[in-house]
Amino acid sequence: MRDERVVPFQKPPESGPKDLELLWIVRQDSHSWSGELQFRGEFYGWDALIRRDGALVLAQRFPVHDKAARFAEDLRGYIERGWTD
Repeated sequence: MRDERVVPFQKPPESGPKDLELLWIVRQDSHSWSGELQFRGEFYGWDALIRRDGALVLAQRFPVHDKAARFAEDLRGYIERGWTD
């Protein structure tokens, strides 16, 4: 008998915008930079997302929230000191 709850090779559900955690926004040289965290599930962990004018510039995945937040905060420092791309 087949168990309906188990579907082989099924992709995990995608995370939506409701899972975003905005950490900071920095305005620099007429550009708006933002640092966000997104939880992708227990298996995948957290993504640190850096956006410039709403476009994704950089993303890095971490197993725990604290490391993702620290990474985003470190990049905020670079951006505030003049990092452009």
